[in-house]
Amino acid sequence: MDIKHDGSINEASGYAEQGALLIERLFTTYREYNEKAYDQKQKRGFGRLFGKWISRQDPLVISQDNKEFLGAIASIVDELTSILASLEGSEPFLCSEYACKALEIMLSQKPSKGESEAEWYLIVAEYQSTALLGYASADDLARFRDRLLERTPKRLMLPKQREMLASMTTMIHKKETGQ
Repeated sequence: MDIKHDGSINEASGYAEQGALLIERLFTTYREYNEKAYDQKQKRGFGRLFGKWISRQDPLVISQDNKEFLGAIASIVDELTSILASLEGSEPFLCSEYACKALEIMLSQKPSKGESEAEWYLIVAEYQSTALLGYASADDLARFRDRLLERTPKRLMLPKQREMLASMTTMIHKKETGQ
């Protein structure tokens, strides 16, 4: 952290350091969740489809791993959004860079093909990235929008994915026109 001549800590530098740590935490959370999901998929095989039904568990109950993952993502996004709001005025380039790194992590996950329960939760976690969209540049938003459309054609999108696409398109237009 930078120290001013009067001995106080430079706030922007502190926020920048916190932002970097949150990006690393976000990456680690996704990596660990994907590893657990892969391990569980390997252990269950075909029987996973009927496992909850056979064991008389409610199929609508969210597993603890999924709850923890979604909770961790929500917490990280909330903290990161707060830091980005603090950095936006003094460090706009760094703010945009952190937002893009987080969006890259959150929006580049494997799309759901129904192969595992975890893939659906990756899509749910994607929705939480909406809070970060406003901090990205128009060019970056266009890149994320195009990637989303490549991965999931609009006609196959879930309602929240369509909302996210609409938000991206609106933000791109506003940023390009200076509104």
